[in-house]
Amino acid sequence: MFDYIVNNGWHWWLGGVLLAYPMAVILLGEFTFRMQDKYKPFEPIIKATQYFILPNLIIMLMLTSVFGYADTNIIVKITKTIFWVAVIYASVSLFNILMFNSTVMGKKSIEVPKLLLDFFRVILIAIGVALVLSAVWEVDLGKMLTALGVGSVVLGLALQDTLSGIFSGLALLSGKQFSIGDWLKVDDIDGKVEGMDWRSVTLQTRENDLVVIPNIVLAKEKFRNYSQPTPIHMEHLGFDISFDDAPSKVKEILLEVARKTEGILREPEPSVALVSYDEFSIHYDVRYFIDGYDEQQSIRDSFVSKVWYAAQRDGFVFPTRSHEVYNFEGEKYKFPDTKVELIKNLKSFSLFKLQNREYVELADSSFCYSYGEEEEILLQGDSCKTMYIIIKGEVEELYLDLQKRGHNLATLSKNNFFGMNTLMGDQLSLTTFIAKTDVDVLIIKPEAIQKLLDRYPSLSRKIGQVMESREKSIETIENSYKKRVSIPNATNKLLS
Repeated sequence: MFDYIVNNGWHWWLGGVLLAYPMAVILLGEFTFRMQDKYKPFEPIIKATQYFILPNLIIMLMLTSVFGYADTNIIVKITKTIFWVAVIYASVSLFNILMFNSTVMGKKSIEVPKLLLDFFRVILIAIGVALVLSAVWEVDLGKMLTALGVGSVVLGLALQDTLSGIFSGLALLSGKQFSIGDWLKVDDIDGKVEGMDWRSVTLQTRENDLVVIPNIVLAKEKFRNYSQPTPIHMEHLGFDISFDDAPSKVKEILLEVARKTEGILREPEPSVALVSYDEFSIHYDVRYFIDGYDEQQSIRDSFVSKVWYAAQRDGFVFPTRSHEVYNFEGEKYKFPDTKVELIKNLKSFSLFKLQNREYVELADSSFCYSYGEEEEILLQGDSCKTMYIIIKGEVEELYLDLQKRGHNLATLSKNNFFGMNTLMGDQLSLTTFIAKTDVDVLIIKPEAIQKLLDRYPSLSRKIGQVMESREKSIETIENSYKKRVSIPNATNKLLS
């Protein structure tokens, strides 16, 4: 038996099958087991090689070279077909990994729409099937295409709308007019592009609904892309302000609010333009820029809310419509401007133990402001010679150290105060105060506070103790930073 195998030259094939093939399978299996996450995408290719390509290659070579079967044998054709299908699958998978996988190539991945991937897959599969039919099964592709030509005309007429949608989708992709994740406005629908297939584009609206728009509709109708050519998007907002308010003052306030609203870009800068004089008001147009359309509504809500608070503090008016009629029933006071309410809040402040006459005098030099959530009340480095007393809500006290890192020192609530450090001298505010919730603060003018401090030395000591405690918190932060800096410097000197 052995002599028969040697005489016919089969011992080389048996050696290859018994040694090379098992060794290759073991090596591929070991590589699959030991591969790191970076090479995990190659696992399907290795398994296809291990379970399909190598076994079918060995069988194909054995059938043709050892056993002498002709290429026309049905078993040989089936084996070749399975082999080439596995090779095509592995090749397409390798192409996808090398082109679109960022973890393998170490570069930014290319986000390809599903429609385009499906189109390439169909083309590659069609080419692979044509090659197998021609090379393995000896099918005359020319005659097959001729036969399919008549059927394609009939099929094309039946699938006219479907094919129109497919080609419309391909036209949209080739024009790169939008991509996955872009925000589109189609008619009155705003939505983010979630996917694109052979027939349609799927948008997800802010209401978390999915809207399916046929490709042919997008190809024929105009639509707006909020995410291209750059994510930076300009917003327009109109305000009608009273004729009694000076345009320079209104513009300054609106610009200040825009600059302090989180999400509104400093570059390009926001702008305010006086657009027209209407019948009962002046119309202003505010333009500002945001980076990305996702937060458009929340940024607009924050900005408009802050404009209301600014209007209340700075006294400009949103006029009512001309046809609205109000019945005047005598003068009505509205908090926080009434003297009665001011006196009531001053009496509730625990540091003050005054006579009624002194509370009345103090109320004449006091007023109230309202601040919305996350509004800045007093900034670190600002000059302020007033006393702020919190009468509603919570205020965060923040400190920005030498490394520009923020530290939350305290959360102040009702009957806490701030702003007094500037009253004691020319120094600027050491910390920043931001409204944590909607806040009402009672503000006392410096002249009135100074009279109280001269009249009541004990009040000066109490205020000084609170201020000293806050300054110690700042010193602790700075000393901690100086220690961290000095240790490396000392080490460097020793090493040198």
